Formats: sequence, C-alpha cells, structure tokens
Amino acid sequence: MLLAISDTIPSSKMRSLVFQSLCMYSTLSNAANRDNSGTGNINFSIIDSYINGSSSFSCEEDEYINIPMFKSYLTALKATSTDPGIDYYLGALANETSTSLNIVEITNRLNTYFNQARWPQGGECGCCGNYEGICLYWNKICLIHDYQCQTCTPSWYCFKGCVPSSCKGNTIAWYWWLVS
Repeated sequence: MLLAISDTIPSSKMRSLVFQSLCMYSTLSNAANRDNSGTGNINFSIIDSYINGSSSFSCEEDEYINIPMFKSYLTALKATSTDPGIDYYLGALANETSTSLNIVEITNRLNTYFNQARWPQGGECGCCGNYEGICLYWNKICLIHDYQCQTCTPSWYCFKGCVPSSCKGNTIAWYWWLVS
C-alpha cells in the first residue's frame, strides 16, 4: 500500500505527517511480521537517515542491501575516490556469501571487521574528538597534533583539557603510512 501511494503523490508531499505516519504504520507492520517467537520482543532501530531528515521513517531491520551489487558499486567508486571507508566496507564484506543483508547485519559485519582489524579507540593518537569507545573519526592531522602534544606544550596549541600521554604503545602500524 505504501509503495502504491508513494508512486501517486508528489515528492513534496512525502515529508507530510500523513505520509510519514503511513511509513510508521508500515514499519510497525513489518516489525510484527519479524516477531517469529510471538513474544512481542522485537528489535526496532530507527534508521539514521530519518533522524537526520534525509529519508522517510523506516527501521534498519527492514532496509536490505543487495550485497553483490553493493560490492560492485564500492569497487567502481574506489577507482575515483580516496575515502578510506570504502575499504572498510569491502573488507567487512569480502567473504560475505549472503545475497542481501539488512543495515543491522551490515553494521554487525563492520563491527566484527573492526574488532579483528584492531580499529583505533577513542583517546588514541589520531582520534579526533571522542575519548570512549571506538574512534568515531580518525584523521592524519589529528595524529600529527596528538604526536606533537604528548606533553601538552605549548598549551595554546594543545588545547585546554589536554592530558599528557604517549603515542607509543597505542599506535597501529597503518596510522603512520597515512602521515607520510
């Protein structure tokens, strides 16, 4: 029903509360279908693109990606892009045999890949901004800054709240080729 309606209304109306409520109803219906145990304990992760306003309401468990097509797309994109995220997805999905995965399953594959590859942690040299959990954003400029601020001097350059720490021991071999 939702697809039939979305084909008949202009895209400007898809942001309306009426259309979004239909998307929510569809998502709830899909979640009920996923409840194989009948317990009502259903995983339900609202898709980030709805939260940031770039898509209609949906849940990650219902959004499936064709893996062979996704890997082909990423491989073609890699030829013209320097984004390291492409390699992360290709590495995480390298041995994937499923033809489709939902967003939660892809995220799980990425988490497994990062755990095996020893993904940088927050607070390690090169991690920009966050200090707990996995590094949300790593950049060679932050690595250089962290390397230079191991003793927190000069304070004007190393920022208020700097804690003296060593880049030795928490480095990852691939950090350093990015600097050169």
